[in-house]
Amino acid sequence: MTIVSRIEAALGQRPLALTPLHGGCVASVDRVDMPGGDRLVAKHARRGGAATFLIEARMLNDLRATGVVPVPEVIYASDSLLLMEYVHSDGRLDGAAQDDLARITAALHNISGDGYGYDYDTVIGPLSQCNQWNSNWREFFRKERLQNMSAQCMTAGRYGHEMNARILAFCDQIDVHIGVKKSSFLHGDLWGGNVLCAGGRVTGLIDPAIYYGVDEVELAFMTLFSSVSPRFFDIYGEIRPIEDGFFEKRCDIYNLWPLLVHVCLFGAVYLPQVDHTLAQYGC
Repeated sequence: MTIVSRIEAALGQRPLALTPLHGGCVASVDRVDMPGGDRLVAKHARRGGAATFLIEARMLNDLRATGVVPVPEVIYASDSLLLMEYVHSDGRLDGAAQDDLARITAALHNISGDGYGYDYDTVIGPLSQCNQWNSNWREFFRKERLQNMSAQCMTAGRYGHEMNARILAFCDQIDVHIGVKKSSFLHGDLWGGNVLCAGGRVTGLIDPAIYYGVDEVELAFMTLFSSVSPRFFDIYGEIRPIEDGFFEKRCDIYNLWPLLVHVCLFGAVYLPQVDHTLAQYGC
């Protein structure tokens, strides 16, 4: 069944036109023009891709339910198709939009849970993200993030036992390097590509990988691909002060997690950054 026919079966109306949009590493993404002038976004799995649309829809609904984050409304979700509200974006995460993003991110992080994890396992891209509740942040980050993703990298053949052993050795000393903070609701995959904006405002956050973690994990990821300028952190820090030592010490540690995700998805091009961080700590 074609994507047009699947949309028609889901909504009872046949689309007038589909226009390809920029998509992620798993799904094809199209703008859908419907009769009457409505526009939607359709995500559908590429050939051979593992669809995680039901989990993505659930995450979008949970993120939207916080009331502090602009999130596209989910119209329809199945194993093979996700239909969402179309949100306009001019693609410019400029100064004003970054200020808005800082305020939105701080408001999201002000939502706290009773521990670290989530009520169900989520995904980051196509990869499983284990969220078993834990009252100990260091243990959660060590086990559910670094050790779990390193195991996924091994399974995917991205590296061998030597690199895995270095990751595990670092995990053994992690208690010395990161502290304990109150949990925060995290988008989980917050970088410039997942921020829709127009006219100096954030119009939507997409592709979440939600869980309750520590705000510094999210802030660290914002530095990894230079998604934002220093002003973002200034505005954020006026609302939620950033603790001393984050940029100098903990930022690189927390970025081990998204770097391992990228190694698992895209291969060895990201391994030098992993190697550099581990070497700083004698691993």
